Amino acid sequence: MDMKQFIIRTNKKEKITMNEVNDRISVLEERMNQLSIENANLTKINDELSQLLVTMTNKFQGEVSSLRSEFQSIQPTIPIPTNLRVGRVLNDGCYEIIWDLPRVKGYKVLTNGVERGIVKAPNNAARISDLEQEIEHVIQLQVIDLDGRLGEISKSLVIPKAE
Repeated sequence: MDMKQFIIRTNKKEKITMNEVNDRISVLEERMNQLSIENANLTKINDELSQLLVTMTNKFQGEVSSLRSEFQSIQPTIPIPTNLRVGRVLNDGCYEIIWDLPRVKGYKVLTNGVERGIVKAPNNAARISDLEQEIEHVIQLQVIDLDGRLGEISKSLVIPKAE
């Protein structure tokens, strides 16, 4: 049978020659090549965009960490009382202590680590009495900020034992 004479019958009772089949196959192959090239280009673009996304995500995470650190560093800090000192000795075992004023609600007065009382701002002096003269005493202050939070304990003021 001659190939040029070969005829294919379809469901619709159409007759398709071998040349028409070859033409259709050629068109399909060309379209497949175009799709293959398009797929390669889209894959390349996708890879580039994925890499860009990873880079931008890492940069964003770095910026978030930096901003978080910066935010924590600007959180309001509770001031520490400064320049704690003995203002005067009133009598045996009774001292007036004074300190410089930061802007606060008040101060806890600690003697040997135990709370002895609270001084409300703007006062910057406290009277501590009934101290045993035979032992050394460590006096410290702890700030109470305007929101009621406790700050760090101040440097120690040492009241020596009586001689």
